Amino acid sequence: MNGDLGMLYSKFGKLQEKVQGAQEELAQLRVEGAAGSGAVRVVANGLGEIKEVILDSRIIDLEDLGKLQSVILIAVNQALAEARETAGMVLNRATDGMAGMISDFLGGTNLF
Repeated sequence: MNGDLGMLYSKFGKLQEKVQGAQEELAQLRVEGAAGSGAVRVVANGLGEIKEVILDSRIIDLEDLGKLQSVILIAVNQALAEARETAGMVLNRATDGMAGMISDFLGGTNLF
């Protein structure tokens, strides 16, 4: 029985290393959301952190700030959705498809 437990700990340690590697990969990843015909672009990393907001001053009408705010919100949500999707793929690859099971085991905790 102790041998089984030792093997389980070994596998868990390897899984932790893979997850850490996936987190490092996601921190370097860049995904983008855009709105307003490209007037607003938002760049996020794979961890869901907004890294850059790019506004094209040739297209943006500062007289209509409500529209600008709406367009920024759309671009941010697109970038974050892309980050979540990419993070799921990277984590599933790192955990051999067990990311959902691990998250469920942790009570639905987001691993990133």
